Amino acid sequence: MKKFLVCMLLSVTSIAVAQKVVFKKGKVLYDKVPIANVDDKKGVYTISTLENEPVIIADPRITNERLFYVRVNLPEDNEKVLLVPPTHKKFSMSKAKIVIDEFTFGTYKIFTPQGIDKEAAKAIMTYDDSAFREKLKKNNQAYADLEGYAKEFKEQKWKFNDFGEFGKDENGKFVVYGKIKRYKDSGGMNVVYDIYFYDNTTKSFFIVGKWNEKRDRMFVLNNGETYFLPEAYSLPDFSLDMDSLAKAMVYLTKR
Repeated sequence: MKKFLVCMLLSVTSIAVAQKVVFKKGKVLYDKVPIANVDDKKGVYTISTLENEPVIIADPRITNERLFYVRVNLPEDNEKVLLVPPTHKKFSMSKAKIVIDEFTFGTYKIFTPQGIDKEAAKAIMTYDDSAFREKLKKNNQAYADLEGYAKEFKEQKWKFNDFGEFGKDENGKFVVYGKIKRYKDSGGMNVVYDIYFYDNTTKSFFIVGKWNEKRDRMFVLNNGETYFLPEAYSLPDFSLDMDSLAKAMVYLTKR
């Protein structure tokens, strides 16, 4: 009896794992069975019943590798648009996959083996996206700010040499003001940037701040100041001249 129950459990588990939703030739297939129609126009997906009744419009957006969401609205109300961040644990850089995963595994399961759940489509429009909109606003501002910091680095004539040091050309000589050290943490997964100043008296470097990809991408200075610097601008495998995040760190500490 126990063996029978184990076999049944494994069978059910296998079926659950095998379930797959895909977009193919204008159809939404659930385990290879058409359950809905999908019209893709430049990455904006209109989901309809098999009888061509529009149910929901989904416009997936990817701002960076850590922040993505779906702009959704009902066909009968184009004015009301909600921003829905992922309510599941999957992640994809494919826009079609973002929609599929959200509507299959997320809070609002619109795709079901029986077809489209219209009530789930209506329920998604009750989602309160105010907190996410604020987060998105701050994220977009952080991108704009970092680009501005990197621009100021150049305008203030800061430079990097081949040793990771930053400074300026003064009287025909490169004067070192500090250095940037980039490395992986002990786990080998997350990138860390340390910034040091050079002390002319002791002829040595001392650390003044640190940016850690794992620590919410915050640049933390020894004086307590903090700045959110998106990791999309981090290029640890390239020269510092190409690394906007490093330039931003120099500007923020020397402005």
